[in-house]
Amino acid sequence: MFYDTLVSFAERWTIKMEKSKNLIVLSGTILSIRENKKNTVLIVKSKGESKEANVEFVFYDTSVLKGITPKMKVKIRAHGENRKSEDGFGNAYYVKEFVGDKIEQQKRMLAPYVTNEAIDATGGYPRDTNVVLYIGTVRHVYCPTNELTILTIKIPNQDKSNQVEICCFASQAEAARNLKIGDAVAAAGYITSNTRSVNDRVEFRQSVVCRDISQIDGVLG
Repeated sequence: MFYDTLVSFAERWTIKMEKSKNLIVLSGTILSIRENKKNTVLIVKSKGESKEANVEFVFYDTSVLKGITPKMKVKIRAHGENRKSEDGFGNAYYVKEFVGDKIEQQKRMLAPYVTNEAIDATGGYPRDTNVVLYIGTVRHVYCPTNELTILTIKIPNQDKSNQVEICCFASQAEAARNLKIGDAVAAAGYITSNTRSVNDRVEFRQSVVCRDISQIDGVLG
């Protein structure tokens, strides 16, 4: 009887728990590829969510980039990560990155249905995609204005965890403002990018903007 009750309770609790998620799916056209000593950086132009953005992806596993070239239309699966680094004086700071996990060349819409070499040529591609999904626990809540709340979310991933940021505006800002550190949360949105002039130099910025957010009961790593 006690065992049955315990199992029943565990089942009900498990149903309320959501699997942690750190997922970015973006498709668009490669503007540039820069090879570094330890990674390769791609800039991809996407018009997903009716917003044009030039998004920077860092690939540490460069083997997945074989055959990938500039101007190619691609679909990327990635995850967000705040990577700890140090400046020349030993001061720690965090670098916000979108880390590429997989990449594939986009096919024309008819490619799955028509056997024809010409189908792989330039032509009717699907619309660009720009989707971000984070499920984790709140690490920090920052409210610079009444219309903006920036959440830092800790997302467990097996033996480690990543921290990501998401910017919440309007009604999403109010919902995010009511969250507390340690609350479990699910948030969905898209990536934006912009440039601005800082001390006579151009600074590139990219952020995740929230479209939907909800507090949940718990997170499974």
